[in-house]
Amino acid sequence: MQKLIDTSTAFYGGGNSPTRKLFTVTTGVYAGRQIVVYAGSPSTIKFSYADPPYTSWSTPQTIATNAADYPVAAVMDAAGNIYVVFSAQTTLDLLFRKLTFTAGVWTVGSEATIYNNKDNFFPTILKDVFGQLWVCWTCYDSTSGYYTLRYKQSVTEGTLWGSGPTDAGEAITGGSSGCYHQLVYLQPDVYCIYTDAGTKLAYRRIPEGGTYWENEITLYTGSSLTDGFSVAVSEAGALVGVAF
Repeated sequence: MQKLIDTSTAFYGGGNSPTRKLFTVTTGVYAGRQIVVYAGSPSTIKFSYADPPYTSWSTPQTIATNAADYPVAAVMDAAGNIYVVFSAQTTLDLLFRKLTFTAGVWTVGSEATIYNNKDNFFPTILKDVFGQLWVCWTCYDSTSGYYTLRYKQSVTEGTLWGSGPTDAGEAITGGSSGCYHQLVYLQPDVYCIYTDAGTKLAYRRIPEGGTYWENEITLYTGSSLTDGFSVAVSEAGALVGVAF
């Protein structure tokens, strides 16, 4: 069965491999309801939802109209709320919006700025069992010409990240010609799996409530390694990486 949800004109209409797009409500009256978050155009982020057997999808609704033409990232929590991260049009600031799920309906909240310096794109986001949000993204410094992976946290449902928009967060990588990543949560650790400079696939992890990321572990070395990988946690609790 095929079903047209929408026709996107964005370059990354369906995101890229590490980003999550489709989510399912797992509990309550609306268990089984699915929602997809996507770029509807080079500047617009939308969502649509459907109930089983998913033959009829809702009219797409707008999350943001000021997005850059880069992948949008999202995550759903146990209550069905959706947390969305994206790059801002023109400035490439890193922005955030929460979609609150109440009585079967998602309501788009106010915009918050995660980081408002340099060029920021390719984010991923997750939420741990303590309700803390984690975001990681690629940050480009035009002065040095290097790309680094950076991360920040929010304990306020995304209204404040770190100490505010000017807080650059922490660098996970040292800076190179390019890097892509995916955040995954395997309690009690948060993992950042990433490619760096196109030559290696590696990861670092940090415990919940921890202060420091552990040293880098290299999984694979090669060439032309970019964003063509995906990582998931199995039901048995094993960290599984699928790449290239």
